[in-house]
Amino acid sequence: MAERIATIKLNSGQGGFYDELTNIHLTVGNPIAHLFAGQNLTNIRKGISVGHLILTEGTLGPDPRPYRLVRVGDHLEIDLKPQLFEKKAPKKQIEVNLTEAPKAAPEVKDEPKKEEKAPEVKEAPAEEVKDAPAAEEVKEDKPAKKAPAKKTTKKAAKKADAE
Repeated sequence: MAERIATIKLNSGQGGFYDELTNIHLTVGNPIAHLFAGQNLTNIRKGISVGHLILTEGTLGPDPRPYRLVRVGDHLEIDLKPQLFEKKAPKKQIEVNLTEAPKAAPEVKDEPKKEEKAPEVKEAPAEEVKDAPAAEEVKEDKPAKKAPAKKTTKKAAKKADAE
């Protein structure tokens, strides 16, 4: 039998927790579970850090070393090369001397814009037409629009037929 390394408990206010990797199912009726050596505790670590679970006894051990899955032919292999995961040195920062006054940008003089004028159009004098009616007289009296007739209900139609 594997060695028991920790005991976890469902946090108060949580209805349940299920971990597919360890096949642990915690509920209000069964809030405690035991963890054994050799189990994948990735989701348990996340549950504890988020606050869904409480670690009551033991430790989960050190965090696993980072790895990368690499496809080799038809199967996957674990690649644990540390040089792939080392952090790169930060880029050199440019030092700025703030005591010196910044150089002034060269001034750009705005040239006055020339406005283009549209060619003037001379209007020809309008000939007077004596036969045309004045603008005031052209208005015609249009008949006022009638309001749409009200729809009658079946009861009102029967009542009107009865009278």
